[in-house]
Amino acid sequence: LDYLANFLEFLQKVYEQHKHIKLVGGCFGHQVIARALGGTVAKLDLDVPILLGKHMITVTKGFKQMEEFKAGFPEVSRFGFIYINRSHSYGVTQLPPGGEQLAKFSNGDYDIFKIGDRVFCFQPHPEFTEKFIEFHILKRNVRSGFISAEYADIVKNEYLYKEDLPNHGPL
Repeated sequence: LDYLANFLEFLQKVYEQHKHIKLVGGCFGHQVIARALGGTVAKLDLDVPILLGKHMITVTKGFKQMEEFKAGFPEVSRFGFIYINRSHSYGVTQLPPGGEQLAKFSNGDYDIFKIGDRVFCFQPHPEFTEKFIEFHILKRNVRSGFISAEYADIVKNEYLYKEDLPNHGPL
């Protein structure tokens, strides 16, 4: 994986040598930025091959205080959590130095973090709609044999279209 080693080195140089550049990472970008800056990424201890669908994440006081999220998630200040779509089996398990956790999933991985005002990273997929997950992610993973049709049905029934879950994505 020479490309990954090169990419990690590139991100380190950008962060260290170009202080005016801000880094934003989602999903794999979240993981690779964390790793490049000294954090740890690992396969999560899941009961399923991949975490899919709408799941609850707990947000911190730091998240609640960010002006950027007050408008998009007004109920967060009352409840301290959001439901958001996910599609991953790896996660950030240790923050890089200076990282501030903004949200976590129930398994303890660092779902959203920032470093000062220069780095903002998130694991969930606020851009995914339920239909996108159903028709693109689930069907593709069933066809490839990565997940079973039974698991796809569980995701659809329990984590995508469950009526009593609030919808916090796409943003």
